[in-house]
Amino acid sequence: MNESSSKRTRRTNEEIQNDIKEAAIECILESGFDHVMLKDILKKAHVEPVIFYNRYADLDDCLEELAKEGEYWMPEFALKACSVRSTKEQYDALLCGLLDALKDKSIMLELLRWEIAHENKTTIRTARSREIYTLPLTHNYAMQFANSDIDIVAFSALLIGGIYYLSLHRKMSNFSGIDMSKEEGIERIRKTLLKVSDIMFDRIETKKKKEQAAQELRENGLDDEFITNLLARF
Repeated sequence: MNESSSKRTRRTNEEIQNDIKEAAIECILESGFDHVMLKDILKKAHVEPVIFYNRYADLDDCLEELAKEGEYWMPEFALKACSVRSTKEQYDALLCGLLDALKDKSIMLELLRWEIAHENKTTIRTARSREIYTLPLTHNYAMQFANSDIDIVAFSALLIGGIYYLSLHRKMSNFSGIDMSKEEGIERIRKTLLKVSDIMFDRIETKKKKEQAAQELRENGLDDEFITNLLARF
């Protein structure tokens, strides 16, 4: 046996950790969190049980560590959207980014499926972490719509919940004739999300313009009753 063939490729601790993580992700995408088997992770990662148990107490511990990583419950699109200055553009980017993030198999989609199916410390924590992360955003939108008759937070909850359900349901059946497993169906939802957003934000812009017009009319000596009747036509 020559020297080169007798040598084994040794992995660093970091490489082993990454291999376990990648194997776990692959298994989750194949079977979902519910049906992941430790033996499958070990096989894909090419590690012995003792190496795994040196890092994790058990399989649940491994899945919890994986689920803690924010990239799976708050993907990159959300972070990018938060950097957009325009509230309207940010809102559109968040809704359409979420739709795109869930249109294919992903850890985020499987995590949502797991949260709905099982109540455990991991699913509770990830759901609450997502909620805590989004609270500053919802507060900003609530302030933007504070003087309007639109409850933007409740409206957004319905839209996001709808995206979740349509994405999770797509393998079961079409929904109202829309096939979410095809790009055509996803595009219909995307256009509708943008249209709803247009209507909501146009509404507050129209209200602002009316308020400005009313102030100018008052400065010109017109009474409030006349101004109200006049602006009601528009």
